Amino acid sequence: KRAGSAGRKLKENVCVNRGEKSAMSLVYIFAASAMEVEPVRKIAAATDSHSPARCGANDVVFFVSGMGPVNAENKAKAALLAGMESSVTGTPDAVLVIGLCGGLTESLPEGKVVAYTTCKSTEAAKPVLSCSQQTVDAVVNLLKSSGIDCDCAVGITSQRIATNRQERLALAKSGAEVVDMESYSI
Repeated sequence: KRAGSAGRKLKENVCVNRGEKSAMSLVYIFAASAMEVEPVRKIAAATDSHSPARCGANDVVFFVSGMGPVNAENKAKAALLAGMESSVTGTPDAVLVIGLCGGLTESLPEGKVVAYTTCKSTEAAKPVLSCSQQTVDAVVNLLKSSGIDCDCAVGITSQRIATNRQERLALAKSGAEVVDMESYSI
């Protein structure tokens, strides 16, 4: 997949894996927009509207949060709370965040697919979140086996779009290679 505007990359961000199972059965996939979730929706087997989609051996439930950290956090809280209370879906084994992100380094060309290894926040008091290595490896291997080159990267979530070179350089100084507006919040 190629991103439409300069400096933006497609991301496959794996932020939460509960239980470290070798085979997942229920996966929640979050994206800021329907356009961002569409590539995964296309490969998932359709089911009725009251059941999760199927993707390989996994049941997959898609959530579109809207742009920004507040929308992402609100959607994630609502989805995870509803999942805990639902006999249809249940609590997910893994949560994936997919969508577009902006490149902060020249080493990542436009359109590059990345999987986050860690996710930072521009809010200084928030800790760095480590992504499940097992899940990151599974996503990277799945993409590569499908002919999609994927690199691992450190991401940072910002409350606003980095609109100029100085803002991107400041974010890169944190050690991040890409920036988005939703991942940390989910």
